[in-house]
Amino acid sequence: MDKVQLDDARLFVAVVERQGFSAAARYLRQPKSSVSRAVSRLETALGVQLLKRTTRSLQLTEAGVRYHARVAPALGAVESASREVGELNDEPQGTLRITAPVDFGAARLATWVSEFTRRHPGVRVDAALTARHVDLIGEGFDLAIRAGRLADSSMVARKLAELSAGLFASDEYLARRGTPRRPADLLEHECVLFRPKKDRERWELVCGQKSERVDVTGPVAGDEYSFVHAAVLAGAGIGSLPTFLVNEQVATGNVVRVLPAWKQQRAGALYLVFSSARYLPRRVVVFRDFLLEKVGLETWDAS
Repeated sequence: MDKVQLDDARLFVAVVERQGFSAAARYLRQPKSSVSRAVSRLETALGVQLLKRTTRSLQLTEAGVRYHARVAPALGAVESASREVGELNDEPQGTLRITAPVDFGAARLATWVSEFTRRHPGVRVDAALTARHVDLIGEGFDLAIRAGRLADSSMVARKLAELSAGLFASDEYLARRGTPRRPADLLEHECVLFRPKKDRERWELVCGQKSERVDVTGPVAGDEYSFVHAAVLAGAGIGSLPTFLVNEQVATGNVVRVLPAWKQQRAGALYLVFSSARYLPRRVVVFRDFLLEKVGLETWDAS
C-alpha cells in the first residue's frame, strides 16, 4: 500500500465513521469533492465497490464492510500511537466542547470548568447546556454529561455517580402550611411540578418494602430542575429534586427534606459519554480524569 492509497483509506474510514461525505469533509477540513475522489480512487485500486451511493443514503457493500473492519483498527492504532507519544509531555491544548443538562451545568459544571481552565490554560472549554439529546459526532462535541437512564448507544458511557432524588420545601413554606407526615398528606399541599402531564405530576415513593404513588398538583410548574429549585426556595411549595441541587440549603436549614424516609424511584445515574473512537485528544482524557476526581469528592445525597 503506497502513501496515496493509505491516505485514501483514511478518508474512506472517515466517511464511514462520520456517516457521509459531507460530515467527513467537515471533520477533515477538506472539500467534499476531494473526499469523494479519494474513495473512488481507492475503489479503483482495489477493484471493488466499497460504498453504494444514492442522493439520500450511503451504504457499505459487503466488500466495504470487510475492508473497513480490517483497515479502521490498523489506521486507528497508528494514529493513536503517534499522537499519544507526541503528547506525553505536552500540556493539553485546544477547544474542548462538552454538553450537559442545564441544571447540572449551572450547579456544578461551571465551577469545575473554571478550576480546570486555571489548571490547564491552554484549553478553552465550550459548554452547551441543554435538555436535548445531542449527537456528539454529528455536532462536533467531545464529551457529554447525561443524567437518568441511558438508551443503547454506540458511545462509551462511564458512570460518574448514582443520583438520589427527594422531596424538599423551604422552611418558610412548612411554617405556613405544615409538614406532611405520610405520602397521602401531599394531596393537601401545593407542589412545584416538573414537566407535568395534564397539570399533575406522579411521584413514586419507596420506603423499605413499601411503595406509594401520589398524583400531586400545584400552581407552579417548570421544565428545568433549576426553575423548580428556585421556586421551592421562594416558598412556592414542595418539589421533587435531585439531592445534589439542595445539599447546601439543607445544610444551612433554608430547605428541609420532606418525608425523609421516603425516596423516589426515578433517580438514575450521572454518566460521562464520549465517542468510541480509538484515539481521544489529550485535552479530553485530562478533562475526563479531572471530572472523575471532582465527582468522587462530591456528596450526592442529602439527609
